[in-house]
Amino acid sequence: MNKNLYAFGAFFLGLSVACGLLQSIITFELGTGIYTLDSIVVWVIGVSVISVVGSVFLLKYFHYRKY
Repeated sequence: MNKNLYAFGAFFLGLSVACGLLQSIITFELGTGIYTLDSIVVWVIGVSVISVVGSVFLLKYFHYRKY
């Protein structure tokens, strides 16, 4: 596993955590009304893609380390 792949993995996992924190803060401020917004579909798809990419990098790392 080269250094670039490791850096991309760390970036996407950090981005996934940041998205989760941002969504928690917005949900805390707006309440459950956030789920009635038109943009929530785009947000959920975007966060899902980021999470899947981060998970793939994490699985590649685990495979490289022979866990």
